Amino acid sequence: MIIAIPLFDRRVAPRFDCARRFLLAEIEGPESRKRQWVTIEAGPVQKRIQQLKDLKVETVICGGIDTESARLLHLSNIPIIDWVAGEAEDAVQCFLRRELESGTMVDRGGHCCGRWAFRERVPGFGGWIPVNAGEGHGQGGPIAAGRQGRRGGRRGKGR
Repeated sequence: MIIAIPLFDRRVAPRFDCARRFLLAEIEGPESRKRQWVTIEAGPVQKRIQQLKDLKVETVICGGIDTESARLLHLSNIPIIDWVAGEAEDAVQCFLRRELESGTMVDRGGHCCGRWAFRERVPGFGGWIPVNAGEGHGQGGPIAAGRQGRRGGRRGKGR
């Protein structure tokens, strides 16, 4: 199995669609046999996905991913583990231990050190949405409540 990780220096790139360099790791059993760094040509999403397919990529580990790329990878039967943050090598180690899942933050040595708590998978959709999306915006939510508490709850009369 070959996994592809878009790179930003040595870290998992925050955006799949903007990355040009990828780490390809060949996985055999519980070990990573071979690593290769490749550059994907800039261009249309379809062309970039085709380049990954030509490299025999079977899984993509990435940070954020745009809807079109996610859709094309899904149509190509290439699974995506998205919203991963940390060093790419550490993500490979976490993947080898079968601990890596969408939303994981990895630490040195490939240990999972947390998850994006504000994210939740939407059934039937390949993306993520904020949990309690309305909170903290406009008149309601904990952010607004916290600000009112510091100002005494009256607009312009807090100090």
